[in-house]
Amino acid sequence: MNDKAAESDQTLPAHSGVRLDTETAVNIYNEGIAPRLIELVKKSRARKRSDELTWIASIGIALVVGSLAYLATGAINGLLLGVLAGGGAQWALSKRPRPDIRLAMRQEIYKPLCDAAGISYALAPMQSNAESFASFGLVGSFDNSRFENQLAGSYKGIVFLQTDAMLTQNGAEHASIVFNGLLSVFELPRRFQGQTLVLKNDEHLQKVAEAFQAPPERVELGDWTFEQSFEIYATDPEEARAIITPVLRGQLLALQQMLGFDIQLAFTGTTMIMSVDLKANAFDITDPDWPANDPRRLHTALTRFQAIFETLDVLQLNPQRKSSFPI
Repeated sequence: MNDKAAESDQTLPAHSGVRLDTETAVNIYNEGIAPRLIELVKKSRARKRSDELTWIASIGIALVVGSLAYLATGAINGLLLGVLAGGGAQWALSKRPRPDIRLAMRQEIYKPLCDAAGISYALAPMQSNAESFASFGLVGSFDNSRFENQLAGSYKGIVFLQTDAMLTQNGAEHASIVFNGLLSVFELPRRFQGQTLVLKNDEHLQKVAEAFQAPPERVELGDWTFEQSFEIYATDPEEARAIITPVLRGQLLALQQMLGFDIQLAFTGTTMIMSVDLKANAFDITDPDWPANDPRRLHTALTRFQAIFETLDVLQLNPQRKSSFPI
């Protein structure tokens, strides 16, 4: 498999980020984000009421026009004229621009938090190479993909890019969700000779193993606690043992516990790629029926930042300091 399989064709920007602490995030949310969400919801509900009134008015137009035409002509064609008039009003209603409130809410939530963290934000990523994550067994094979909420920049000398991903596979009756979570790419200051995979199991790897130049093999580390949570596969077992040191194993367990979600990683070329499976806990923070100050909104948003900053802090990937990670 090509060393660069995990690298996006898109150049990763290098905005220098700072860790976003919870207190700062709460202040930003309460003082700036929540009031704007309230205003967005008010405008959305006002548009909805306007649409309902227009729909009622179109029925009234149809009844009035149809009745007058029928009284004037005594023909059924008058009723048809009323139907056409009402249909015209409905068509005009359907052509009115309707801003997507959920997209607007995402922008209002993430952009201020990213600005405070010193990183860039894009509502819709220009592109995302999810196929590379599937090729390493970090996610299952999929037919359809949707990406949003791209966070990009650098932190402590490590360049990163993260995006939300919804991956689905077509079925006989309906599509099933393969993956719903975060996909991240971290550029590291060294090159790996082989590929080392840190997986929950080999469920997805078995389907893509033939794509590797040298099939990855299971690497036993003799660490019962770690291997209850992760399985190591590598094309170069000796390099894998040098990467997944006892210290790093403890850090990976701590990171997974800290995030509260399943994580999987691959080291390839000059990158570490990581999937964070949010599964059923991927709350939609843009539900307009939630109160603007519902703590789930901020908590869910902060998961994205934790998946970046906690990863780099806990794994100590900073190239300027002595690290447990052999770079």
